[in-house]
Amino acid sequence: MNIQDLGALGEIVGAVAIVVTLAYLAVQIRYAKAAVTDQSRQSRAAALREINGRLVDNDGLRQTFDKVASPEWRNMLQELASTWQVSFDEASQIFWSQNDYVWTHWAQFYSQKTKDDERELRNIISTWYSAPPMKTMIEHQTIRGFYEPEFIRWIDSVLQETQANSKPEGQP
Repeated sequence: MNIQDLGALGEIVGAVAIVVTLAYLAVQIRYAKAAVTDQSRQSRAAALREINGRLVDNDGLRQTFDKVASPEWRNMLQELASTWQVSFDEASQIFWSQNDYVWTHWAQFYSQKTKDDERELRNIISTWYSAPPMKTMIEHQTIRGFYEPEFIRWIDSVLQETQANSKPEGQP
């Protein structure tokens, strides 16, 4: 093998190394983009939870918000108050506190997760969302409209699966 053959072989090895490096970088960029998207989603959820917390803890702020909210909003809270047999303000406080959980679960649903993470989230949804007050909230059409349809469909599927698995044998 002469020097020209070695040079040609070196060019081939160099070209392969460049292709491998570019493929590696493409994968890394994709993961970095997913991580940034994940972080952005988690930040939005944290900001919403902070706002919710203020509305739960600050009676005056919550009552003012409810006073200036749309008639649809007030009707929704009145329906929840009636269902839960609590005052209008208590229904608002329950809504905002439970809404914290929904946004947390929304962020977890869309995040990169392992099979164990997803199993844990499914367990939380099947337990927490199948009983009042969360069940009442997540079934309310106005509230369902606050969240992304894909997330709501996923919650519905988890709850349907939970209900199907909890039926006694021999029942349809």
